[in-house]
Amino acid sequence: MAAWAIDPAGDDDWTVSGRGYSLVRIVDKDIEVNVSIGNGAEVRGRVTLEGSRRIPSPGIRVLLIPANHPGEIGGNAVADQNGDFEMRDIPPGRCRFFSMGAAFVKRAHRSGRDYTVEPREIGVSTLLSDCEVALATDTATISGKVLDEIKPVPSWVVVAVPQSKPLRQVVGNILTTQTDVNGDFKIVWAIPGDYLVFAVPPSDDRSYVAPDFADRNQAEAQHLTIKPSTVEIVDLKPSNVR
Repeated sequence: MAAWAIDPAGDDDWTVSGRGYSLVRIVDKDIEVNVSIGNGAEVRGRVTLEGSRRIPSPGIRVLLIPANHPGEIGGNAVADQNGDFEMRDIPPGRCRFFSMGAAFVKRAHRSGRDYTVEPREIGVSTLLSDCEVALATDTATISGKVLDEIKPVPSWVVVAVPQSKPLRQVVGNILTTQTDVNGDFKIVWAIPGDYLVFAVPPSDDRSYVAPDFADRNQAEAQHLTIKPSTVEIVDLKPSNVR
């Protein structure tokens, strides 16, 4: 349960001066809950850029994404000149570190434990310090054409799914794009690694981004290994998926 402290800031305007959280379990009767404002978790650490040496990353925005609600943001902060960041008012739950744009989280450690893929459990009033987040920008591009025999296939969806099942659970790791009128496509900001690539018809339910989609349709996949900072060219045939 979440509560916000609202302060008036003029006519029809307001600001949030604080947040509070409480974990509750509803069984078979009414309950009474007390929520303390200002008991959100805090996460502190340093973010660096991958390279020949660990370089502080000022101005980089670091996010915490809830594992069970990947469309939401649990916390965010911008690193200072030393690469240090601090997040406040984080709701309880299981979260992963995330970075927007061309940068991706290559490593996320705390107290010797790897949280690059594994979510980190965050409780009410938790203070997590000394988090080490390493970003990399050596993403790759996947481009090519979808052909039915020799005929281009326009307006189909190209899906690149990591072969690693844990990586599929991380928001942003399943990549999609659509072919143009000539059947051409391009996927940018692909994290280096092994992928299963499909060409599928568009659908409203976007079932092709489900974590089990690749397993159900593995026979239709094109296997592709993406190296850092490369452009991988691949021609695809329409996939008969389910």
